[in-house]
Amino acid sequence: MVDGKWGYGQTVATQAMALAIDKARQASVGVVEVFNCGHIGRLGEYVETAAASDMIGLVTCNNHGGGLLQVPFGGAEPRMSPNPIALGVPTGSELPIVVDMTSSVVAEGKIKMKRNLGEPMPDGWALGADGRPITDPEQFYGPPRGAILPFGGDSAHKGFALSILVEVLSGALGGAGYSRDGQTRWGNGVFMMAIDIAAFIAPDDFKRNTGAFVDWLKSSTLMDGFDEILLPGEPETRTRRQREAGGVYVDEPTWQQMNEAAAKLGIELG
Repeated sequence: MVDGKWGYGQTVATQAMALAIDKARQASVGVVEVFNCGHIGRLGEYVETAAASDMIGLVTCNNHGGGLLQVPFGGAEPRMSPNPIALGVPTGSELPIVVDMTSSVVAEGKIKMKRNLGEPMPDGWALGADGRPITDPEQFYGPPRGAILPFGGDSAHKGFALSILVEVLSGALGGAGYSRDGQTRWGNGVFMMAIDIAAFIAPDDFKRNTGAFVDWLKSSTLMDGFDEILLPGEPETRTRRQREAGGVYVDEPTWQQMNEAAAKLGIELG
């Protein structure tokens, strides 16, 4: 159990995953629960760390009981946070398998981006405060605020079920609590697991088998409209490399918001 003391979440979570990895080396599996923790950012970062240590990493988080943005399947009012889950698996190449996804159909950050760019949301992302489907990001933010749907479209009960699993692992088990009414302080309740591959199978054999599996997946005949089969995490890795080489684009509204926040702290951005 790690009490984050409401510190900077990405620092707390980095230390927590290092602790889980250390425990796994001693006992085959290491599990760490984090509560009273600030926002930890991208979950994929931590499972990549586990994969780089010849571990399988699993991370889930909720909003410490607050941050109600997602409706339950069949509901029209938000009752859960977006509840992401991430899995990292070493493959023997520089590119691990990294599953990093919300159990909601989309993360709220992508709705903010649509609003900043003046673009509509795709159908099936969100509901307005009246429970009707919307595509205008401004309607989502209201007031009153709308809600995000669980992922899965016609099978959104699957996203809802996964979101409940995240609530149990991240909220109930670690003391941060389930999503609930009246919780005003946003943070992250976090579940982290590291599984030491060497406790079960020789790591080289595991990575060789995983690499062969990846090759098998990518060998499939392609559907119309597809140029290749990409692993989970592969598009993000390519984007990261492009941005490391050419810079990160920041849209004008976001840049203005950053300047306004900096000005409040007496910081001048370039």
